[in-house]
Amino acid sequence: MSAETETLGLEPPERHECSVAGCGKSYARKPDLKKHIVSTHPEILDLESSEKHECPITGCDKKYQEKKGLNKHIRQQHPETLGLEPHKRHECSINGCDKSYKAKSDLNKHIKQHHPETLGIEPPEGFICSVAGCGKRVKYKSNLVAHERTHMKDT
Repeated sequence: MSAETETLGLEPPERHECSVAGCGKSYARKPDLKKHIVSTHPEILDLESSEKHECPITGCDKKYQEKKGLNKHIRQQHPETLGLEPHKRHECSINGCDKSYKAKSDLNKHIKQHHPETLGIEPPEGFICSVAGCGKRVKYKSNLVAHERTHMKDT
């Protein structure tokens, strides 16, 4: 106990001690103890236990420690099993662009940044790739130089 703690008559904060014989480590926060056990003493954890929550979809081998992780996985990766529509992708169809996004707002940002002329707005300031047919726009000249080098690899 520190002198300050004794003077104020306070109890020292609870410590979370490692239960592995001979280890002796202790932590002020329980999450730090859990991290210690996983990284230092994985042999005491039964990580291959049947208590893991396995995805029931044939061919999918995902496993989760918590049921909520499995539920999220099923909603996102196998929505049809719950009678939900698969996630719609929002595709950019401008100038043969093959980008697609889960969120329509991300597609809109992409169009504003990479195809502003289609919206009748001024392109954002920046640097435009000079390679024919590319037209990629970047914010910094150093990024443009790096980008244009990728075209040289193609030749």
